[in-house]
Amino acid sequence: MNAVITQVRLMFNLDVITDCVVSSNWLYIVVNSMSVVRINLESPSTVENIKIPAKHGPNIGSIYKIFTDSTGSCLLAVTTKLQHFFYSDSSQKQEFNLISKLKNTPTVSAVFHPSRKGDFFLGTRSGSVIEVSVDIKAGEHFFKRDLKYTSQIWKGERNENVNSIIFRDNGREILLTYGHEILKWKTDSVTNMEKFMSQKPTVLFNNPFEQELKELVESPNSSSLAVILSPQHVGVLHKGDSEFTIYETENPKFLMLSNFHLIAVTSDSIRITGLLSRELVQTLPLPDLKQIKGASIDYKSQTFWVFNDEELYEIKLENETTGLWKMLAKQGRFSDAFEVCDSAESKSYVLEQHGYHILETEPDNTVYAAKLLGSSNAPFESLVLRIMDTTKVKNNSEALVTLIKTRLKHTNSKFQQILLTSLLAECGDCVDIHQYAYDAETIQQILRKRGDFQKLIDFSISIKDYRTPLQYYISNSMWSNALELIRQHGSEDKELVYRYSSITLKYCPKETVDSWMRLSDLDATKLLSGLIDYSEVYRGPVNENQALRYLKHIIIKEGNKDEVVFETTLSMMCANNDSNETELLNFLKERSLNHYDNDFALRLTLKFKQYKCAVYLYTLMGLYEEAVILCLQVGGDEMFNMSIEIAEKQASNEKLRKYLLRLISKQAIETKGPKAALQFIHLLGIGDLLAQFPEFESLDELAPEVIRSLEHTKNKLMSINSEIDESLKASEEIQTEIANFKKQSVLVEPGEPCQLCHFPLAVRKFIVFPCQHGFHYDCLQKNSRAHYKNDIQGVEECALCDEDNLKSITTPLTIDF
Repeated sequence: MNAVITQVRLMFNLDVITDCVVSSNWLYIVVNSMSVVRINLESPSTVENIKIPAKHGPNIGSIYKIFTDSTGSCLLAVTTKLQHFFYSDSSQKQEFNLISKLKNTPTVSAVFHPSRKGDFFLGTRSGSVIEVSVDIKAGEHFFKRDLKYTSQIWKGERNENVNSIIFRDNGREILLTYGHEILKWKTDSVTNMEKFMSQKPTVLFNNPFEQELKELVESPNSSSLAVILSPQHVGVLHKGDSEFTIYETENPKFLMLSNFHLIAVTSDSIRITGLLSRELVQTLPLPDLKQIKGASIDYKSQTFWVFNDEELYEIKLENETTGLWKMLAKQGRFSDAFEVCDSAESKSYVLEQHGYHILETEPDNTVYAAKLLGSSNAPFESLVLRIMDTTKVKNNSEALVTLIKTRLKHTNSKFQQILLTSLLAECGDCVDIHQYAYDAETIQQILRKRGDFQKLIDFSISIKDYRTPLQYYISNSMWSNALELIRQHGSEDKELVYRYSSITLKYCPKETVDSWMRLSDLDATKLLSGLIDYSEVYRGPVNENQALRYLKHIIIKEGNKDEVVFETTLSMMCANNDSNETELLNFLKERSLNHYDNDFALRLTLKFKQYKCAVYLYTLMGLYEEAVILCLQVGGDEMFNMSIEIAEKQASNEKLRKYLLRLISKQAIETKGPKAALQFIHLLGIGDLLAQFPEFESLDELAPEVIRSLEHTKNKLMSINSEIDESLKASEEIQTEIANFKKQSVLVEPGEPCQLCHFPLAVRKFIVFPCQHGFHYDCLQKNSRAHYKNDIQGVEECALCDEDNLKSITTPLTIDF
């Protein structure tokens, strides 16, 4: 620690400094009898001058003492005529307001309430304490309403000075110097100060030198108190002590406390004593040996100030805490030592020593000791050995776990984290391992070796390794646990489902399929192996076949169209040997649009004798002859009727229909006799039907039917002959009409001219005669005889080649010369 005293250079001249206080970087200086200068030390160029209004006249005296609150925003000034003035930076003007009700109050000390702004307490020469409350926003005129109240809240038995008042613990503790005593009031809560101080105080200290105690000062962290006891003695109450320690100091005038040092201002020097070492640390000579008039402490910024009549000085304690941590640690004050540590190494040293101290002195608090040791940088191996070797440690296992966990939180080395997490697993604690670097395989091996299978399962799940707990469940036949794990985590790791499908289907098929049906986006092809293995050994009812249940679900409900899945389902359904084949047939019909191999399905149905399904597949493939042949080969009324239905459905192909019916009728005649042919009389002609009988087969039973058929054929042939005659007659009539139509129609070529004007016919209305001569309607009208001019439709002969014009050919020409 090095103390430096520096003179403060102000931007204005000071005549005489009467008093000076500093709080929260606000400096107040009494520069003359009627005003106080206010300077913001963070911006010292701005200076405010707070004055007592001139209206109060010269009878108020001059300012000799000022007091401020912890924020530096309120100021109380006391004059030599015992007048009291109040200022707040919340007011509108930089002027003091007179508190007239406090006139002639012999104030010697004052303190502001730590939390109630505008409330302050006065200590008087008559041994009383007065509480005052004012409105901090009072304007230029300080009316009665601005003074909320004044009240004497305590009066001592003797008329001795109350030279200082200190509030501690947010007002729940009050200290004051009264004569040669320091009195103390303390409570859990304060609602009324008068009621609080009406209680009998405790005498904290009684000056053995029988001298009146002056100002009691407190350190910024409230850990120490100091007071002048006599011209040669100073009393200090150190933190943790119950009594004041008395120091000899030559002629102390003022005292100030930092967190770790006592600053005593004497007549010729400033003496700085360490509160921890309780030894003199440094002595500073006073500049120019001028008499110091007062001292002030800024508790917020922890700066120290002294002044004389003309000059102001600031005392700075540089590197105050250097080396203190080791001294405090040696004294066993580890919390204080840690607070003043200035490096990582010093903090580690304090934590280590604190941990060792607890191990040796508090055997029931070893877990806390391990936490402290783990927070230090001491070698981990030595800490482990120290905990294990300490005979007073009753449960070093918990302490070791705490040590490991704490060290994990304070190390960034990946290698060390892997080592520590493995050690933590050795101790059986894996709750927080996944937060750090770890080697999963090593930890799982450790847990297996320890037999901590539940911890192994919990750890594996926490790192999303689901296979390890699954293997454990399966190897121990814990099927419900295995399936629950698959249900919970199968959606994020589908390989769990695929890999263990066979074994879970084998031992709990329904539950396994239930879990699969709850999961989405499973690749069914990866489950086929397990499903096939299960189905091959299954011998129960069809409706309880879980493999089929799942495959039908994904095909019907989920719309799976994978060819392999469909063919596997067909194989299982065919192998089922369902005699009525209803379910398989319906399945094929409903899925007929899916992409599956018809040939494969046909081979399956034939192999497992699912003939109805085979017939359906034949028809689906257009192999109607094969379908009919299969029906006939299988036999039975149902299959026989099915073959007839197949043939009848081929109405669009009469040739194929008759061919199929001939096959069926032949089979019927061979198996059931000639009478069986009766049902085909209306489906096949008698000729086609007779061709199916053997050569020497007797047809007596069929004679009536044959006769009726022949008569029907005869009638039909006669009807056909009649229809032919009518057709021939109609044909001749049509030919005649065509010939007549040819006479009545003429083909007009494009561009053909009128035979009279030689312009194209198509430009105007025209008439064409059977002789192929065409005329414009108007041209023909002009050229026709008079009696046809009004009815040109009556013209029957061509105007060019009619009978009259033809006769004129033989008439000789007459030429007139």
